[in-house]
Amino acid sequence: MLIKEGPEGEQAPYGVNKTNIKYLLIVIILAAVVGGGILWCASKQEVSLTEFPEVKKPEKTEDETADWKIYTNEEYGFELKYPKEFPVLTSGEKGVEMALPNLPTSVFAIEKHNSFKDTWLSTSHSFWVYIFPSISNAQDCYTKSNDGTSLTKHRLVNGEDFYYSDRFGGAAVGTHYTIQEYKAFKDNTCFGIGIAHIESSDWNNPADFELAKKDKREAFEVLGQMLSTFKFINPVVDYLKGAELQYETEIQKENIANALNDILNLSEEQLKEKRYKDYTGRENQWDLPTLIYRYFVPEPPGTTLGDNFFQDVKSEETQEQVKQFLEKYFK
Repeated sequence: MLIKEGPEGEQAPYGVNKTNIKYLLIVIILAAVVGGGILWCASKQEVSLTEFPEVKKPEKTEDETADWKIYTNEEYGFELKYPKEFPVLTSGEKGVEMALPNLPTSVFAIEKHNSFKDTWLSTSHSFWVYIFPSISNAQDCYTKSNDGTSLTKHRLVNGEDFYYSDRFGGAAVGTHYTIQEYKAFKDNTCFGIGIAHIESSDWNNPADFELAKKDKREAFEVLGQMLSTFKFINPVVDYLKGAELQYETEIQKENIANALNDILNLSEEQLKEKRYKDYTGRENQWDLPTLIYRYFVPEPPGTTLGDNFFQDVKSEETQEQVKQFLEKYFK
C-alpha cells in the first residue's frame, strides 16, 4: 500500500499523509492550468521581428562643394571654391561702388544674375575679396568699410579669425541691396570679404516680394558656403604634410633636429642668416630651405616651399607641423 495511517491526528511513521496528497494534487493542477494559459497566450501574441523599427546607419554627408571650381591667388596667398555657374568678373568689373563706396578694387569677384518668369524682378548674388594695402594693423582692419564702426562678431574659418558685421543695406529707385562684410588680418595684410544680394523690380506684383525673399535666403546660404571654403595658402605646411623624412647618418639626423628646433625658437631674421651642415657634415653650407629640400621628400613630387618661405615657416600652422615631426622622429 502507498498510504499508511497512524492514530487520528498523528502522522504515520512512514509514507505520505492524505492531506498532503490533496495539497500536492491542487498545486499540480494549478501549475498545469497556469502553464497552459501562458503557452496559449504566447501562441496568440507572437511578436514578429519586423514589427521593430529598422535601425538605419547614418547617411554620409555629401560635400555640396565637391564639383565647385577652385580659385587660387598666389600673390596674396589664398584660395576658395565657388559654384561653376558663377562667372568670375574681369578686373574692370570688380568694383562694387554702389554697395561699399570705400572699397579698393577687388582681387577676386564673382556675380550671378537671375531673372524670373512673368515678372520684372531680377536679382544678383555677389562675392568678392579685396585688399587694403594702406592698413597695417588689426585694429584698423577690423572696421566696417562703409562707416568705420568696429566689427565685433567673430567667426573661425579654416583656422583663421574673421570679424564680421550684421547684414546691412540700402535702396535706390526700385533696387534694394543687402550686404555682409568679413575681415581678416593676415601677414600684415587686411583682407576683406563681401557677400551681397541685390534685387530690382517695379514692385507692382505682390509676388515679387516673396520671390525676392526666397532668393535672398538661398543667396546667403550659397555665399556662406563659399566663405567656408576660403583659406590662406601656406606652401611650407602643404610641403611638410605629405613629406617623408629621409637621412642616412646620425650626423644628418642631428642636423635636421637642430634645424627643426631653430624653426620653433629663432626669429624670421635669424633663420635667414642661419647655415647648416651639408650631407658630408661640413659646417655652414646649407640654408634652411635647402636643408628641407634635401631631407624631406614631398608627396606629391614637385611640391615647393613657395616664395615667402621665411614668413610662412614662422606661422602657427608650420610650427605645429614641425612639432609633429619632432615628436615622430626625434622623441
